[in-house]
Amino acid sequence: MEKKSKIKMIVLIILGVLLALGLTIGTRLIIKNQANKFKNRINNKWGNIYYEYLKDVKELGGSNAGIPDDMKKGTLAFYDVDGLDYPIMNIKYESNNKEYSNIYYIDKDRNKVDVIVYEDKTDIEMLYNKSNKTYEYYTHTTKNDINIYKSLKDQINKKLGKTDKVEEYKFDETDKKSVQEKFNEVFKKIENKVKEYDYDINYDLNDIKKIVSKYSKEIKKFTKNLASKIKEMIENNEFDVDDIEEAVGKIESKKEDIEKVIDDKADEIINSITDNTKSSNDSISVGGYNIKYGTYVGEAASEGINLVIYNDGSCTYNNISCTYKVGNYDFAQDESTKGSYKDCLIVNADYTYYFYPYSNSTIGDGGINSYTYNG
Repeated sequence: MEKKSKIKMIVLIILGVLLALGLTIGTRLIIKNQANKFKNRINNKWGNIYYEYLKDVKELGGSNAGIPDDMKKGTLAFYDVDGLDYPIMNIKYESNNKEYSNIYYIDKDRNKVDVIVYEDKTDIEMLYNKSNKTYEYYTHTTKNDINIYKSLKDQINKKLGKTDKVEEYKFDETDKKSVQEKFNEVFKKIENKVKEYDYDINYDLNDIKKIVSKYSKEIKKFTKNLASKIKEMIENNEFDVDDIEEAVGKIESKKEDIEKVIDDKADEIINSITDNTKSSNDSISVGGYNIKYGTYVGEAASEGINLVIYNDGSCTYNNISCTYKVGNYDFAQDESTKGSYKDCLIVNADYTYYFYPYSNSTIGDGGINSYTYNG
């Protein structure tokens, strides 16, 4: 009898373990299913701007985007250009047996995409300039036996009205001295092949969304490889170490910033699943409330002051560009209320401001300043 009881107990324990295991597997499958819903969302401002632009190209045709309807062998790639607010987008294609290249960039002030159309074969290359002792992206265009290298950053900043000067170098293939030899006197090329995706005007919009949303992961890997490549070139005495080490440090720092953004976004997704809170492309979860991205109009003591938050972590407060993050802050008014910590938006503008949600549409500092969502 005692033996049967033990066997029964063991069976119950096994069933309990199997049940728990089943729940664990089931929970993981639910989380995985929920996570997949987030997988192809575009969680940054510039990504959404490019997506909407490519969507319009598909719906309205490519003429306004500098793309002919008969384009062939199209490819799309993104480049994170130091000195520009947002990454640029490069579309290369063939038409009438000739290669073309377009570079697209975002005018931050207008939230609008503009394009530079190159009528001749043009590539984007990262080069170390030996005279300036700097590295950056250049466009390389070949026309009538002339190799032309132009600073990509300068070209776009000129279009944006931020500079009048475009750094440019020309190498004539008809000169007695070889182009490669003359090039090597000025530049050292840094091999950094970025990920290129197949593209045509009629590309499926879901595939476009996947490409844009995957870019943050690609750039994380890319910057790490680029920093490694430059370090390798330093070890091989291909660079002036004293001048390039600072550049490597900047790359490493940028890589870490990108990784932090990705990690923070991963935490946000995990929290939205485990907390069973609603989350979407148009809001951010703060203290159990869903705060929508958009404009918040100041009321009472804050009348005339607007806070505009975007889904890439940037914002404007009282017409000042700023950044924000979700954090925790003690909103105590005096010693008697010390320890009144609340989840809030931490806004870094000309000063650090802390706003917690009163509802899904109103935030404030717990005092005389409050802001209500206005779309």
